[in-house]
Amino acid sequence: MKKAALIALAVLLVAAGVFAVYRLQDNEVVATVNGEKITKEQFYEALVENSGEMVLEQLVTLMVVSQEAQKQGINITEADVEARIEQMIQEDYYGSKDYFEQVLQQSGWTEDALKKNLLIDMMLTEMVRKKTEVTNEEVAEYFAENRADFDIPHEVNVRHILVDTEETAREVLEELEQGGNFAALAKEYSRDPGSAEKGGELGFVGKDELVTEFAEAAFAAPVGLIKEPVQSLYGYHIIEVLEIQEYREVKFAEVESDVREALINEKVQAKLYEEFSTLRQNADVETML
Repeated sequence: MKKAALIALAVLLVAAGVFAVYRLQDNEVVATVNGEKITKEQFYEALVENSGEMVLEQLVTLMVVSQEAQKQGINITEADVEARIEQMIQEDYYGSKDYFEQVLQQSGWTEDALKKNLLIDMMLTEMVRKKTEVTNEEVAEYFAENRADFDIPHEVNVRHILVDTEETAREVLEELEQGGNFAALAKEYSRDPGSAEKGGELGFVGKDELVTEFAEAAFAAPVGLIKEPVQSLYGYHIIEVLEIQEYREVKFAEVESDVREALINEKVQAKLYEEFSTLRQNADVETML
């Protein structure tokens, strides 16, 4: 089982929640305590008192960045944000929207808050990127210092079915050996929320992305179904190795464009907070709370 990826964004500026403030009917009741009413007016006043400054600063942040993006002709659309979320789902959550939403909820985020943070991050990133340049010498030096990041790693393309007991695991193995469809059985039996709906597929993974017992079995096996269940702290895994990718060192010419992009991204990420700080200091902001 691949380790659950945490939502990690390069947004240093906005806290996890952006609250929407709706027009309130003063006498509308939001709760009762032993028959005594708490109205929306009381609820709203408490929100302002306890979270007002934070929420307002979040809204100011969004407006400051949006105004500058508009000046620079940077247009990040809702479709762009949706595409970034889909990329996150594919790369970090096995392509499972359900798994993504589960982790999002456990992390205390709403999808609306995530979208606002991504929008800010994407606008700032584009601002910094427009004025970030790297030389050929810097790119070559970066490759020399980080070449292990660009070499083709030793990985296996695997799929698995995770069940609670050895008995169930052996029953599923027997079905597979009798010609059962792996993907269908994964959807029926597997309790791994990240891969079950994808037929158990994890894609290409490295040893450090798998729990120890799973990694040892998968990386020692040839292509094909592993005939014994593999026990880990999560349960029992039925594993099939689909493909093996051997480690290979690459030459600079093969990956020069990737190296350039990685270096630019690293420089951009290092400058995001500085970019925002400058924008915020130069903005004429007056608050009335």
